[in-house]
Amino acid sequence: MSGETTIALTIPQVLHQRSQKLVESGLFPNLSDVVKYGLRRALADSAKAQESRVVPIQDLRTSTLTLKSPLYVTVEYNGVVVVNSNDLDIFGYGDIEDKAIGDFCACVVETYWALKEEQDNLGPHLARIWRYLSKWVEEQSTLSKPQMTNVAVP
Repeated sequence: MSGETTIALTIPQVLHQRSQKLVESGLFPNLSDVVKYGLRRALADSAKAQESRVVPIQDLRTSTLTLKSPLYVTVEYNGVVVVNSNDLDIFGYGDIEDKAIGDFCACVVETYWALKEEQDNLGPHLARIWRYLSKWVEEQSTLSKPQMTNVAVP
């Protein structure tokens, strides 16, 4: 067998029984192929995990809303950069990380104001997101510019 290495493997009885059922059902020709498939999946999941990381968002990039604490998001790199929050069910994307984070922040701001406006009419899923957002996000009062007065100087 060119390109393959044979190894001895000890597995729990329950895994052996489940693997045997996969062979008996015809999904795999033999136990060796079940193990190879499992190893390939584990390696693929490991590679996928290396293509993402968790980062804190400290600022929503707007003067109207601030975060009380950092919001932790997952940044994934798959040709385009995707920033995702499972807790908020919100994502942003861009060709570089900064643009993806900016898009994500804009989506959070838009979602905050939309849910605030409709907070009395939200279903369970959106109500959960609103409760989460209202705990993490704080509205900032907009500072008005001081009035300028023309004064004649003698």
